Amino acid sequence: MFAPDAVGALAAAVRAAKQGDPLAPVTVIVPTNAVGVTARRRLGADGGVAAIELVTPGRLAERLAGADLAAAGRRPVSTPLIDITVREVLRHAPGHYASVAEHPSTVTSLRDLHRELRMAGPLAAAALRGASSRGREAARVSSMVAERLAEQWYDEADLITAAIERIRAGVRPFESAVAFLPRIDRGLPADLLRVIGDATDLHVLVEWTGIESVDAEAAGFAAALESPVEPVGGAAPTVPADTRVVSTTDADDEVRHAVRQLLDAARDGVPFARMALVWPTDRPYARLVEHHLDVAGLPWNGRPGTLVTERLVPRFLLDLLDLDRRGLRRTELFDLLADVPVNGPDGNRVSVARWERLARAAGISRDDHWTPRLASLAASMRASERDQLADEAEALSAFVDDLRRDLGPRSRTRTWSDWAEWCERQVLFRLGRSVLDQLDEAERLASDHANRVLDRLRYLDTVGRPVTRSEFRAAFAAEFEAAPGRLGRLGDGITIGSLAGTVGLGADLTIVLGAADGLLPPPPPSDPLISDADRRAAGLGSSDARANRIHRSFLSHATTSSALVVHTPRGDLRATTDRLPSRWVAEHLTDADCSTVASHHAGLVACEFPGSSGEHRLRSRAVAAADGIDALVAGCAD
Repeated sequence: MFAPDAVGALAAAVRAAKQGDPLAPVTVIVPTNAVGVTARRRLGADGGVAAIELVTPGRLAERLAGADLAAAGRRPVSTPLIDITVREVLRHAPGHYASVAEHPSTVTSLRDLHRELRMAGPLAAAALRGASSRGREAARVSSMVAERLAEQWYDEADLITAAIERIRAGVRPFESAVAFLPRIDRGLPADLLRVIGDATDLHVLVEWTGIESVDAEAAGFAAALESPVEPVGGAAPTVPADTRVVSTTDADDEVRHAVRQLLDAARDGVPFARMALVWPTDRPYARLVEHHLDVAGLPWNGRPGTLVTERLVPRFLLDLLDLDRRGLRRTELFDLLADVPVNGPDGNRVSVARWERLARAAGISRDDHWTPRLASLAASMRASERDQLADEAEALSAFVDDLRRDLGPRSRTRTWSDWAEWCERQVLFRLGRSVLDQLDEAERLASDHANRVLDRLRYLDTVGRPVTRSEFRAAFAAEFEAAPGRLGRLGDGITIGSLAGTVGLGADLTIVLGAADGLLPPPPPSDPLISDADRRAAGLGSSDARANRIHRSFLSHATTSSALVVHTPRGDLRATTDRLPSRWVAEHLTDADCSTVASHHAGLVACEFPGSSGEHRLRSRAVAAADGIDALVAGCAD
């Protein structure tokens, strides 16, 4: 069911669970905190409700079993820890992976598959082992990794399994509950909901589209819960009357046009908090949306296009740890110095431009050029009585020597805690407290996350051998795969994000970008380790699962919004290819109003209100050219 049916169904389920007592406690299990906040606000706007608690499945499992696992001396597992364990397994028993055991992609693929198998339940590895020789090897590595970690560490699968055992042992987590739009995942998540349903009164509300191929997973999920499917309302999703399809030239023009539409809606009285701007794939839309919204000065919340690893502190550490991978070259050193504000040995900010001119004048390119050539340059400068430049050359030489001492040989090994302390010293010494104290919200969150990553890496001393700088960097970078993905608070400005990550918003205006074949639906992912048949045998998601999930998300957005705008790019200027509209547009939006924006110039001239000061200036020149006022621009106009 979809909103308003989904929200209405949730309200009805909560009322039924309360059995006439408005103060009776009811727990609502939501897939994400964002869905929980949205559901709470929608319930409040529809008349209000008291004594409900919204909780995610992970938080519920942690509440039920986290204390027991901690009391047993087990700690939460981390991405670098799994990577280290996978490498150890491959080092001692590589099996079929012997020729690629040292390749980072092998470790990453085995880690991701291990996590999937763990969440699929205790029988998944055995099923995969019997599916094929490829499946047998992958299952073997996963089982060995799980055995090595079991004594001292726990993952999400252990947490859910322990929570299931506690409920089966008689622990009653609550009297009644409603699972609202849960992720369609079989295995342990479904097992948890099933045992909750056995112990308490549980009502599960799943998305139901009325499209057999899309609903097949939901039907399988319901079967795993041993529960019949009872669709709420009509089976076919209904799009709003105010639905428009806009054809634009490419992704960049899509986003520019979408920003103008958001401004027009705001001028018509729609609050920014009731708008959503979503896309099927992060590339290229996440970064474009963040940029154009910031240029327009519009408030937003959600997943930014700028990665956490591109923020100041993580970027500085990642670049510094890998600075001399080919020796300390001039270009790579000055790329780092130009990218981040760095202090010299005296604690003062280095003069990057002047130092680079001196390095070029000295003819430095390779690692072994620095000391002799800077010394020769300084001597020649003093001979010609240019003492200030000679001092600068000597300061650069001292900086390079100091940096070399800090970095040490690339083959040197240190403990994990030593490397973590080294990184903290480098941040404080080379960036300085003054820079860290002036970070904005996004940079501060990234810096805090980097500090938490370093704290987690210290614990690897208990399981991992001392590592080289490059190995430490790989583990540090891997931790950022789970970096915090949101900026701002839900309800403060326009909500942005991927289609799959923003379900359940129920906005007054939703703009969907990238509705073109090859983007919506996205191409199926390929698994380098096992086949689709192996995945089905083990109960893992098939290559079609992602497309079905995004199809449900697209229909959810299309039927929960009061107004819907879908953008279809006609081409991709980066790849110099044409694009066709998504087949889902023709399937679901047959009665939509269609329009075409011929070019950036045409859209800018025709719009009611440009999206930024730059667009205001461009349009004023274009209008002047059209009126014959500006002869220079008139000669260049479309």
